[in-house]
Amino acid sequence: ALIGSGRGNVVGQANTELQEASSANLAPMILVGTLSSGQCSNSSSNGTGVRIQDIILDGNKANNSTAGDVLLVCGVKAQIYNISVQNGKGNNIVIGLGSQETKITDSSSASAGANGIEIQQGTSGNFASDIFLNNDVVVGNNVYNLHGSGVLGGVHVIGGDYSNATTSHCIDLDGQSGTGRLIEFF
Repeated sequence: ALIGSGRGNVVGQANTELQEASSANLAPMILVGTLSSGQCSNSSSNGTGVRIQDIILDGNKANNSTAGDVLLVCGVKAQIYNISVQNGKGNNIVIGLGSQETKITDSSSASAGANGIEIQQGTSGNFASDIFLNNDVVVGNNVYNLHGSGVLGGVHVIGGDYSNATTSHCIDLDGQSGTGRLIEFF
């Protein structure tokens, strides 16, 4: 678990902030789970039950010319609660291939160089599924606030604000749903 003190997504109330050091150019800044050949490991125990809560993650894109994403989740049952992710050179939050039952609740994502939340493209049998986005504020990112393509399964967007993407549509889920799965907005 990575748990800070204070309320991570409320400006002025967070006590814990992690900022990528200048010229560190990390890719990603925070990794939940493991990578295999540059992709999320497709294992049922990868990153199981990880919780990130009450913290600000700042990618410091102004001082990292080649940095990647801020938070890459490669996991099963990852819980992200009340965090703020900002200023990623790439995406702020990436839900990787094979991630299942990932929940992002009461969190925010802003000012990413690419997408606020990216759900990685998958293929049959290796796609993110049962993703729950609950009451999140994902605004002002450079490309899309919420993006996913390819095979997606069970993406549930419940409340929140996904307005004001800088250069593209606010939400773009242009993929096909996985077998028996669906994309829902509440």
